[in-house]
Amino acid sequence: MTIRAQQGITIIEVMVTIAITTIGLLGLSAMQMQAVRSTQDSGQRSQAIWVANDLINRIRANSTGNYDVAGAPDCEVQPAKFCSAYNNGAESQPAAADCTVDEMATYDLWETMCGIPVGNNINAITTSSSLLTAPDLVVATQANGDVSLTVSWDSRTTSDTQFSINENSQGGANAADYRSSYTVVFRP
Repeated sequence: MTIRAQQGITIIEVMVTIAITTIGLLGLSAMQMQAVRSTQDSGQRSQAIWVANDLINRIRANSTGNYDVAGAPDCEVQPAKFCSAYNNGAESQPAAADCTVDEMATYDLWETMCGIPVGNNINAITTSSSLLTAPDLVVATQANGDVSLTVSWDSRTTSDTQFSINENSQGGANAADYRSSYTVVFRP
């Protein structure tokens, strides 16, 4: 071939190389994003296990209390009695001395999912469940006396539950999210 017939071949080779490199880098960045999502989801699963174990210990300590609940307690509404001592940020507050077993159960559920107030600012609460995205809780006593406890949360990856729509997600009212959950059945 003459030199004149080969003009432009180098540009085509460079363009093909750039296209292949771009596709490879896009694949690499997509894989990195999936790894970040999976890491966040495994962290949330660890937090859910922590919340469940905390509540299991509370149920075992107060085995006659009624813990059956479908849904996390409303963290904006404090229980009528604080059945354990806590520090409000300024000083130690004593526990209510006359809590019934059911009031203790209500308080345990609230404290596990909502924490304790810091002064008058209920939004300053930090608990292990506050690290979960849209946490939910279901506790059910079965006929044989076993207790089923399920903690669920919004997940960023496909997980162990079916596809659902969550209006509270960052993407807006019709954003598609996945829910993950951790369920444990135990005998108190």
